[in-house]
Amino acid sequence: MHKELLCFFSPYYSAALNGKFLEAQKNQFEVDLSGEQLQSFITWIYTGQRTQPRSWGCYLNLYIFADQVDIIALRRDALRWLSKAREPLTDYTGVRLILKNVTQHSGLYKWMLDSYIAHWEPQDDKDDPCLLDSIMDPDNLMANFIYQIMKGIAVRDKAHDPNDMSDCSCCNKICEYHEHESKEEWEASKLTQSV
Repeated sequence: MHKELLCFFSPYYSAALNGKFLEAQKNQFEVDLSGEQLQSFITWIYTGQRTQPRSWGCYLNLYIFADQVDIIALRRDALRWLSKAREPLTDYTGVRLILKNVTQHSGLYKWMLDSYIAHWEPQDDKDDPCLLDSIMDPDNLMANFIYQIMKGIAVRDKAHDPNDMSDCSCCNKICEYHEHESKEEWEASKLTQSV
């Protein structure tokens, strides 16, 4: 990958590759992505398009990677791809991965929380029970997440249909999770996505 592209998209890489860090001296760095994820990242950084990953988890890991190296454009795209995948709710293994790697202020966390509030039903846990013991959840991240879901479900409309996605923010208003800096920037991004 060209150094200029990485530096353009990521303040993290710009500092690492242009500063006095070891990466700049060696002119190399390590990327914590699988082969499929790395291929998706390379395709995205050169073309702005996505490859067709074999797994929904690829998008999830691309978002986490983009969050770690501060590539806001990739975070936005990965979240858009996740929302369009129309997968069932993230399983609890994926939820734990998200909770360990992003903050509660991230777009991914907010989107996942809203998805659970809008679509979770008790039968969803039949094959994927949520375990909240001190071994599986030593920092109480999952317990706090479940608490936030239950608070949201408690106030959602009693006539709510979890299969009706027509007025659902997590399904139809993905820009709410994109970390836009201003209304002008949000408007500009809407125009480029519709072209």
